[in-house]
Amino acid sequence: MNFTVEWLPDAEDALADAWLQATDPSAVTQAQAQVDRLLGRDPIGSGQLLHEGLYQIVFTPLTIFYSVDSSNRIVEVSEVWYTP
Repeated sequence: MNFTVEWLPDAEDALADAWLQATDPSAVTQAQAQVDRLLGRDPIGSGQLLHEGLYQIVFTPLTIFYSVDSSNRIVEVSEVWYTP
């Protein structure tokens, strides 16, 4: 069973800023699509637990922070860093 990946407004804004700053915007788009696929399938196994329910996944040029609600099968992306 898959998880629903929800991007909070601040994370969406940071993703848009990353796209605008990138020398290769398609790399940002591809990274975001790959992260959505990975988190939708296995959010706990795909990322690194940082502390108390906060996970991180790095898929260059993005670093994404998220939490997982396993009972409702929801992944909530809370922050995005552009890391070229």
